[in-house]
Amino acid sequence: MPRAPEGGQPSLPVGTLPIDGIPRDGEEYLAMVRAEAQNAPSILVHAMEEAPRATPAPQPGGDARMPTHAWCTVFIERFKRLRYSVRVMRPKGTARARIPGVHEESRWYAYVHGRAAPSEDERQHMLASGACSDSESEVSDLLDAHDLSAHGYRFREPSLAVLAQLDTREAVALTKLFRKWMQHAQFTQGDAVLHPVHARWLFGLLACLDDDVSGEDMASLRVLARACIKCLVRARQQSTQHEGGAWMILVVLAGVCGQRDLWDEAQARLGPGGGGPA
Repeated sequence: MPRAPEGGQPSLPVGTLPIDGIPRDGEEYLAMVRAEAQNAPSILVHAMEEAPRATPAPQPGGDARMPTHAWCTVFIERFKRLRYSVRVMRPKGTARARIPGVHEESRWYAYVHGRAAPSEDERQHMLASGACSDSESEVSDLLDAHDLSAHGYRFREPSLAVLAQLDTREAVALTKLFRKWMQHAQFTQGDAVLHPVHARWLFGLLACLDDDVSGEDMASLRVLARACIKCLVRARQQSTQHEGGAWMILVVLAGVCGQRDLWDEAQARLGPGGGGPA
């Protein structure tokens, strides 16, 4: 019998892509989300409608990579169904996955990345080995993900057993850790705005939120959104291609959590294009 992965089954178990492009359950939906995140230009150029349509040609001076209103509308509806699936799949009883406390940053770092946080000397060595220059900015230069395994990184994917036991307060506390880590140079791929594993953890944590989020927690999530905008601005300057992870977080916070002004802020900093969520 195959051995179950440590920490429980894969989060929101991933199914196969639906033939007709319309997910029928949470598993098929997550498969679509993963495929979209791995192919960001396609989801950010096309208006994702129920019927296929030709890809519009980029307009001079416009930004064709911002999500369209049509894509945001479909994505938000599917995210809401996904969040409902997370709630109904919460395990019964007192069994809990073995995870660190949400305020134990060093243990969570090791839990997610498979190793302890690097020292400053080791971080400098990573940057040098990746042919990267350092800077004072937390959003720094790039180190290809394939170099990370040579430095002991063994990333852990989010699991349903972990996500299902987190309440809103705990989920928000963990987004603060990922907000910090996602901006470290060694976690930013040359062709992606956010490391894919960090993006999937953040996506899963947002699915754990209740409908009513306190003002304090929302303020923290707004900081996360602005960190994503900051990463997108830097990515445009460096011609980074895959922006899907950052945009999905922004769409959830703007369209599901009612923080529409964050979308307006992103448009102001990134230029015209993309109607965004309603």
